[in-house]
Amino acid sequence: MYYRAKKGIPVFYYISQPSDPLSDSDITNSDRLSTSVVLKATSEDPSKTWFKVTAQFLSGDKEVWVKASDLEPIDPPEPEALVPWSFVKNCTLAARVINKANETTGFGINRDFMIAYALVHTGTETESIPQNITKSIAGETRHGPFSLTVEEWATFIGNGAANTDEYIDRDINETIFQCYGFAHLVLSATETLSSHFSTNDTSQASGPWIPTTIELFMCLACGKGVAVEFIDKLENAPATKIADIIKQTAGARATILHQRYKRFFGTPDEAFTIESVHKKLKNAFDTALKRSFTLVREHTPEDLIYVLNGPLPWFVKAREELVKNVRETGTPPNPEVMKYFSATGYSTTKEDPWCGAFVAWCLANSGSDIAAKSVRKATAARAASWKTWGDVEVPIGAHEKSAVPVGAIVVLRPREGTTDSSGHVGFFVEQDAKKIRLLGGNQSDSVKISEYDRSKVVAIRMLKGFDAAPAQSSGPGTQDPNFNAGTLGPFTSADWAKFIDLLGHRESTNNYKAVNRLGYAGRWQFGALALIDAGYVKSGAKTRLLAESRWWRGTNGINSREDWLNNKNNCQDEAMVSHTRRNYRSLLNNRDSRKVIEVILNNADKAALAGILATAHLLGAGGARKMLNGQDGQDANGVKGRDYYKLLAEAFGGNPNPPQI
Repeated sequence: MYYRAKKGIPVFYYISQPSDPLSDSDITNSDRLSTSVVLKATSEDPSKTWFKVTAQFLSGDKEVWVKASDLEPIDPPEPEALVPWSFVKNCTLAARVINKANETTGFGINRDFMIAYALVHTGTETESIPQNITKSIAGETRHGPFSLTVEEWATFIGNGAANTDEYIDRDINETIFQCYGFAHLVLSATETLSSHFSTNDTSQASGPWIPTTIELFMCLACGKGVAVEFIDKLENAPATKIADIIKQTAGARATILHQRYKRFFGTPDEAFTIESVHKKLKNAFDTALKRSFTLVREHTPEDLIYVLNGPLPWFVKAREELVKNVRETGTPPNPEVMKYFSATGYSTTKEDPWCGAFVAWCLANSGSDIAAKSVRKATAARAASWKTWGDVEVPIGAHEKSAVPVGAIVVLRPREGTTDSSGHVGFFVEQDAKKIRLLGGNQSDSVKISEYDRSKVVAIRMLKGFDAAPAQSSGPGTQDPNFNAGTLGPFTSADWAKFIDLLGHRESTNNYKAVNRLGYAGRWQFGALALIDAGYVKSGAKTRLLAESRWWRGTNGINSREDWLNNKNNCQDEAMVSHTRRNYRSLLNNRDSRKVIEVILNNADKAALAGILATAHLLGAGGARKMLNGQDGQDANGVKGRDYYKLLAEAFGGNPNPPQI
């Protein structure tokens, strides 16, 4: 049974069962109970005077005693509905946190796989977003968008190295908390499969084996035993029945797996082969990955790359090597091949696997300091290490020809039958739904352009700072001599100062210490997601939890909301710059609103830019795009985006009505 405190009367809880009448010690160990706290009865005394309940406080669950007559029964709480923007953003942030922590290990995870996995499990043909639902199949209950069991969640929260943000049992039903827990489960599955299949060659030029999307699915959904047999039989005995593998390796869970994944595995009596199961899974994940790309583009396009109109400097260098017809010569080795290793920390006298070295050399010799510094020499010779390179994750589900910049770095699983366990890395040239073409080294023992199966792609990566069209000196990521904090189109430093002053006055009367009723804090009223993105707050924090110091990372010396409100080390000012630039990038990354922003850039329309950025600050870049499409939006306080647009546009001497796409 679930209860809550009755409204209109002061209700108290007690740490231990109180006496009747209450003693002084009872009163000392009591506190006022909010009507918002959900109570779950764990036991009742014979007289039913007192209920022992589990109280779900923000700081965690506590077993306490409450007077029975002070409670009223309620229905079991339903999981909150999934918010697409929040879900996609937190998948991005979770992947970013894990990949940053694993830069030197060769392991990483992919945001798009996380979203696709959720779509396969809780999305439907009519619901093209995952759902936060609880469902039981064959006696096994699963929770949330990633369909996790209590045991899987316990594995995550019991891992102190992974659960640094101190999630608890009931957090399994919180969508954004699941994003971070599932991200660690994906990393664990990656490491599990990699340790099993990596060769004994531990040289830096080989590195760890990388699982594909379908292999990761099999490990997460069915366990290591089923996944290992599936991977082995797919290559060596594809006509093997999946039911035989599941029966032999899944034990008591075999029946559950067949019921849960009947669309892929069929019933135990059906003769679905490994090959046919792989085809079904490939089709399902191809669809899900394409949809994940659409969700990112719709909800968080700031996390996409603005595709170049001209070549990346390292791709120019790669093409120069291509025309030289560089290829292996055996003994003695080709000096042109051996020079590529000079850009890595790997020392060799023979033509060891060199695709990673080729990529590193092209970046190091591109003429760009940013590109050269991005090379992690210690691990650069390993193809797998490039899975976490750069700072922009290009969706692996982005099949559109224009969705991936030419020259982006692509990491592949090795083709069947190859001896190199690390896979392959090269520069993107072009693609269609089934194939991808890469310019790389060690492709048929030479520098050439080769075609690969797109299902082997495990990561596509890019660097911020190279995503501006060369014809636009004020594109995102470039340095604008008129704006000392980076680029914001036609804004000068004086324009920026005017913009943040006007916006700050509207948000908080320029009060750095302001906190509104929803918990948004500071001069420009930042919430949890913006602070997570800026690196100040831990993964999965909610705005209402920011008063708790445990959620603050200590970045830039900011260890609490009090530090934030005091603008310690100019933290609010710096965060406002980076946050606005992300909104600007997001607008440029959207195909429709890019048209408007490019008009603003070309015509130096500061008023329109100020109005659009102000709207994006209130409603997010997605809300600003909707406004440009003629839709009115408002925040939780009922403030309209058009009001913000009008305020800033008029202040800059422009038309109070926003441009329309």
